[in-house]
Amino acid sequence: MHLTNQPESLAHPTLPLVLTIQEFYEALEQTVGINSIRALVKAGQIKSIKVGNKHLIPRSEVTDWLQREAEASLRRYN
Repeated sequence: MHLTNQPESLAHPTLPLVLTIQEFYEALEQTVGINSIRALVKAGQIKSIKVGNKHLIPRSEVTDWLQREAEASLRRYN
């Protein structure tokens, strides 16, 4: 199951290469709460790198995380 057939570089051309938690939240159009995103980052379910006190999330995680969640949901309910 793919959410997009576009190469990563074209999937979100307006997003920066890495996003802060706030930017990730905004990229998801605020459909997932920011505190939930923070918890998922801390748990390692949303991939990120820590630089100083910031977590930076690769742009690709916007679609990759959604795809992983959709696949997990299908497995749970099938």
